[in-house]
Amino acid sequence: MTTLVLGLLSGCAGFDAMSTVHSELTTAGYRVQGVNQQVTNGRYSLDLQVATADGVVTPEEQKDVVRIVWTRFPNKIDVLRVQVDDRVQVVQRRDMEAQFGPRDRGLDQDAGFVTSFLWIIGGFLVFFVVLLVVIIWLVRARMHRQPQQWGPPGAGPRYEPPPGFPPPNS
Repeated sequence: MTTLVLGLLSGCAGFDAMSTVHSELTTAGYRVQGVNQQVTNGRYSLDLQVATADGVVTPEEQKDVVRIVWTRFPNKIDVLRVQVDDRVQVVQRRDMEAQFGPRDRGLDQDAGFVTSFLWIIGGFLVFFVVLLVVIIWLVRARMHRQPQQWGPPGAGPRYEPPPGFPPPNS
């Protein structure tokens, strides 16, 4: 359950960021097939798979996709790997700056680390509160058990003669 909560919470941070780029690419006539954003050792990379309407990609279309991501994606980008149809291009940050100019500072934010961290902490708190309630419920249910119908263990039944017969000689 914890893995599910962490997966959902960490994946939601980039969803809003990508929705802006997705709508911009769709308006430009591209179909977004896949997106993956990663942060490794403080280096932000974005993998993007896009398809053109006719299935034939030109260098201008490839450049257009890179420009849209560079000017619209509201998180930091150090490396951009773009696959348009079957053509793959890896672009470094310095190359995008040289080609399209510096990014707006408002776009170059962290990938919502603080927000994601707070959501994860909140998820853990909710998980532990639910776990605590379940434990308390189980302990209380165990304390209020019904008494056993039989006598205590080890105290077997007593021998009594059938009615009308005297007790055995002792």
